[in-house]
Amino acid sequence: MAQIGDDKTVSEWIGRARVAPDHSCVKVAARGGHIICVRHLLAHIGEKDYEQYMLATIGRGHHAMVEFFIQQDDFDPTQRSEQTGKTYFEIAEERQGPNWQEERDALKDAYDKYVATHHGGHEPSSSPQVQKTRARTRGGPGGSLKVRKRGASGETIDRPKRKKLLSARVYRRDASSSKDEGEISSVVESHADMEMSPEPMLRESP
Repeated sequence: MAQIGDDKTVSEWIGRARVAPDHSCVKVAARGGHIICVRHLLAHIGEKDYEQYMLATIGRGHHAMVEFFIQQDDFDPTQRSEQTGKTYFEIAEERQGPNWQEERDALKDAYDKYVATHHGGHEPSSSPQVQKTRARTRGGPGGSLKVRKRGASGETIDRPKRKKLLSARVYRRDASSSKDEGEISSVVESHADMEMSPEPMLRESP
């Protein structure tokens, strides 16, 4: 009934039959531009999900429906889509539906006024979901940053080489109790060229 805009039936079901509407009812009514039906539904919904409603409305030529949402006290025109990170006026410009310039200008004007009154003239930052996406993008395709270290001689080394260096230090400490310096150097030099095994091989000091 919400989809076809039968506001009389919707009102009766909510009032007499006590049928509780949900966000999907508002979304299909907004998609069709049925303002009266949307008004009935919103009056019986607690926390609104304006992102769903706006994404269903923008680009379909229902400028009056867009204006209706803008006029709601709890509507935030600076909200960004969790999927694309774009504002409502950017989505209107991207979709370019019927009379999209008028729709975009109305949403951009509401955006600017909200920023001036609620954010001290500074544009709000992106949503947390968008920030996480950007953070993963900076890390490359896999979303991770490659860590590199510098060795004692100043050259850049990766993690496997660093493991060899650390293992050599372990042998240097183990061999420090030996009085034979020649044996110490041979143990360190030979082990520095070996590949690391899953479990380090330990030797007793002479």
